[in-house]
Amino acid sequence: MYNRQAMNQYRQVNAQAAVDSSPYKIITLLMQGALDRMTSAKGCIQHNNIEGRNQFINKAVDIIDCLKESLVHKHDEEMTANLENLYDYMSRRLFEANAENNAVMIDEVYGLLNTIFDGWKELEGKLPDSGVSEAYGEQQAAGLAK
Repeated sequence: MYNRQAMNQYRQVNAQAAVDSSPYKIITLLMQGALDRMTSAKGCIQHNNIEGRNQFINKAVDIIDCLKESLVHKHDEEMTANLENLYDYMSRRLFEANAENNAVMIDEVYGLLNTIFDGWKELEGKLPDSGVSEAYGEQQAAGLAK
């Protein structure tokens, strides 16, 4: 019982930290969160934990959908359209991975998102705090940081 309370308090602090962060930091946290959940889903596959796999994949899909919604199309329409299509593909592949209990599909999506994440990390310090992800809301950050 005490572990659950401690975990809930940690999540609340983590969610508040995400809301108080710059848009760059929020996107960074979301990408890392999606990667972590895919890793956890693979672990669930290895341990034949169907419920856990389902929960972690669904959370990864939720985060990827949030990343897609955070795209600002006015800055570079072609790039953001390509990213939007890639995020759609990743979500579909994760749903397929869940249905087929397929860790290889999770690895594929992990690799794609990790490539985007590596590029995103290179932008650190090069972007202003505002305008990076104007479509991204505080409520989404608080809800997905859990």
